[in-house]
Amino acid sequence: MAPRPQIWRLPEPQRLALWQVEGYDPSPEQLAAHLDPHRLKLVAGGERAGKSRFSAEELLTWVMVAERGSLFWIVGPDYDLARPEAEHLLRSLGRLGLLDADAVSQPRQGSWRITTLHGVEISTRTSADPATLAGRAPHGVLMVEAAQQTYEAMLRLRGRVAETRGPLLLSGTFEGSLGWYAETWTAWQGDNVDGGRSFSLPTWSNRALFPGGRNDPEIKALEATYPADTFQERFGALPCPPATLVFKEFAHTKH
Repeated sequence: MAPRPQIWRLPEPQRLALWQVEGYDPSPEQLAAHLDPHRLKLVAGGERAGKSRFSAEELLTWVMVAERGSLFWIVGPDYDLARPEAEHLLRSLGRLGLLDADAVSQPRQGSWRITTLHGVEISTRTSADPATLAGRAPHGVLMVEAAQQTYEAMLRLRGRVAETRGPLLLSGTFEGSLGWYAETWTAWQGDNVDGGRSFSLPTWSNRALFPGGRNDPEIKALEATYPADTFQERFGALPCPPATLVFKEFAHTKH
């Protein structure tokens, strides 16, 4: 069997040319995460850091080079929370002239389905109903608002992309600095058995909202308002486990 193309590794010049056409200008932090070659990634975002746009733009690069008949999933804790990424993707495909308007299903409730002009399908799913994660194996998955989903759901999605050797991108904010999501972020900061890599997109990496970056006056005002650990977690996109944690060796991913 011939090796499958690594659709998550579109070269930087092709990415930049694509994004220029459809109006996406990634920050240095976003670009570093986009260009990383790992197949499994976890991208934690601070509040208003643009993680939904980031995830949709990463998915767009997969879609652009995927073969006709390929399938991609956007999986949220529920259907509503999977829609922001789907909405961003719809706009991007529309700007590029790749959207088949007759092949878009957007019900008020339930799964959205999008088919591009070159025959690639994208659908939203929910891990709240395991039955929706069955069927034909996807060629790539976005697990969005991942911290609000279970570790078991992540493992199920990891298994679903095994057949196709497809990419899996986990994104979301830290819902507290405990639990499998924060533990996985920490583990993927270095070499790990999963072969994953993790990144943080702090709030100030969204230059459209905070043009001054880390020194933007609004960021400085937030830093002065919040306790240091809360600021680090909610805006710096870095886990900050409580110092009073009793069983420090406990790990949700192992126990």
